[in-house]
Amino acid sequence: MNVAEAIAQRRSIRSFGKQKIEAEKLAAILEAARLAPSARNEQQRLFIVIKQTDMLKKLAFACDSQQQVAESDVTICCCIPDTDLLTDENRVLRYEDSAIANAFMMLQATALGLGSCWIGSFNERKVKSLLRIPDNVAIHSLLALGYAHYTPPATERKPLSEIVRSEEYPRTMDEERIG
Repeated sequence: MNVAEAIAQRRSIRSFGKQKIEAEKLAAILEAARLAPSARNEQQRLFIVIKQTDMLKKLAFACDSQQQVAESDVTICCCIPDTDLLTDENRVLRYEDSAIANAFMMLQATALGLGSCWIGSFNERKVKSLLRIPDNVAIHSLLALGYAHYTPPATERKPLSEIVRSEEYPRTMDEERIG
């Protein structure tokens, strides 16, 4: 599968089967995260791999009872250690770096025939307590992985004509129609 196919086929999987992820596939997914770009090549991210069934169930509760975490074979907690990595506008880049690594992992999972679901809704205090994550480390997201029990159909996407503009942002809709 090429990258374009992985992008087109990726779905948020919210129901996983019982089949275990092979060690080499999990290693390839983590390698994709390792190879993801980061601002100034700082690589300010850390990934905790959770496989134990009882911990996955506790994590699901800490993630607003999202069942896909409990059903997953593996969930990866994406952490961001405290850093002073900032842009000129004083904006923290570490979240963007983690988001890129997550996207790479999801695409690699899809290419390997696995499903994934990016979890952004969770009780950070509870997750930190469960995984013994220190206060100075932020949790960006969790990524549930496994073999899909059910793959939903593709969702509707806006056409490029609605989301792409040339050279500059249109000032008004009338200018958009004229140009």
